Amino acid sequence: MELSSNGTCSTNTTKGILTGWYARWHGRWVLKDNLFVTIINSDVGLWTTAYYYEFTNNDRTLLLTKTTDGSTDVYTKQ
Repeated sequence: MELSSNGTCSTNTTKGILTGWYARWHGRWVLKDNLFVTIINSDVGLWTTAYYYEFTNNDRTLLLTKTTDGSTDVYTKQ
């Protein structure tokens, strides 16, 4: 996922774990109630995901942990 400072996010393709489908999507992110929230528009619909977030490494690294299952993704500023 690519996160932009203007509040947008996107990816070229993603594979659904259970279904095997591929989709392109775009959306936006917001900070709300101390959570990092993505609102995504994809080829297959609209969905929202909430994450706990933490900045490290002089704000160059962003850790996003899903509130639903605790899985964590790491993003590095380029």
